[in-house]
Amino acid sequence: MWPQRIRFSLDVRCAALAACLALLGPPPPAAAASPAAVSPVAEAWRDFLAVALRGPDGRRPEPLVIEDAYRLALRHWGSGRLELGGGLLVDLEQRFAGSEERACIDRLERHTFERLLDAEPEAGLVVMGLHVALWAEQVKQRHFALAIGTEQRLEGWIDAYAEAAGEAAAEPLAWLLVHWGEVKGWSLYPAGAEELLARAAALAPLRTEAPRLSILLAEKTWRYNAAVAWAERLLAIVPGDPEAALRHAVNLARTGKEEASRAELAALAAGDAEPWVRILAYEELARLETRRGAPGRAIALLQEATGRFPRSEQLALQLAHALRRRDGRPSPLAVEILDAWQGDAGPSPRVRYDSEPRRIDGLRQHLQAALDRRRPLLARTLEAIEADDGTRIKAPHCWGKLRLLR
Repeated sequence: MWPQRIRFSLDVRCAALAACLALLGPPPPAAAASPAAVSPVAEAWRDFLAVALRGPDGRRPEPLVIEDAYRLALRHWGSGRLELGGGLLVDLEQRFAGSEERACIDRLERHTFERLLDAEPEAGLVVMGLHVALWAEQVKQRHFALAIGTEQRLEGWIDAYAEAAGEAAAEPLAWLLVHWGEVKGWSLYPAGAEELLARAAALAPLRTEAPRLSILLAEKTWRYNAAVAWAERLLAIVPGDPEAALRHAVNLARTGKEEASRAELAALAAGDAEPWVRILAYEELARLETRRGAPGRAIALLQEATGRFPRSEQLALQLAHALRRRDGRPSPLAVEILDAWQGDAGPSPRVRYDSEPRRIDGLRQHLQAALDRRRPLLARTLEAIEADDGTRIKAPHCWGKLRLLR
């Protein structure tokens, strides 16, 4: 009996649903599937293969020379199409990773760089900029074996470029090394970043970007003695620099030299440095006083600081916490302090301290301008090299497998 009722109920519901659908009318025609977007790199490969696979008679395909593909990436990079040139090189390296042609690519890259240095040394800086971008993308995509190979080539090229270009190239090369050190330091593979920055500092001893980044990287890896040494080097370049003095004092305390740190922090707090420097100096002073068992002195410092910087949230919170620790319970004075807080004064000084130095931005602009000035040199030198058939590498293993590039 029950099964019949269930079937009847389902029949009624299906009939009602069919009637509703009929009232709604026929379904709209399905939209035509939009073609998948083609990336600029894929489109460049397609156009390149259309020419490279056409034989002399217009019908018979020829093997593709890998050198042509590599120089295509260089031409795009030299003409200012940075995303396309970099993308082609990244793609080329990955397509041949683990194949017998991989050794050929390495040989081609080294050979082309040597030819560029012989013809026009300044063009070598542009190629190194391309390979720094290649290294960064390989690390980002976790192709660490390829990144190590790129790094080894770059290390050899740095010496060759410095020798070929002479003293005039020292500062642009230092900019490139700082840029690579910065990229390395914040990447998944930071090993060797500080060595690059030390080399940049040796090439351009009056520039401050390498020491500033080196302090930050040393702090990031808990090497506080190194941070102190770099801060002293920075203070020798720019005596009295407030940020350098702050980092020097903070890292002195971290290495156990608290008395010297306390004296430097007190001078900063009482000076005329930027507010964020003075706020952090007060915070660090209060921590040192608390650590040596003088909470009353810490509270006095924080009260002085909040009087000078009433909009600092961190100082207000630190003072309220110090009062609660002293009283062992929520302090009415702490509540009063928090109620009197006048609002956020902007980005946290602590976040600014832990962030990348803002003065690196100027270096990036200098490096970009130096590369842009040299890009036409790269384009012209490549044309001259390609016109000389004697420079082509014709070893049999340098003829690529077409299936890897299709």
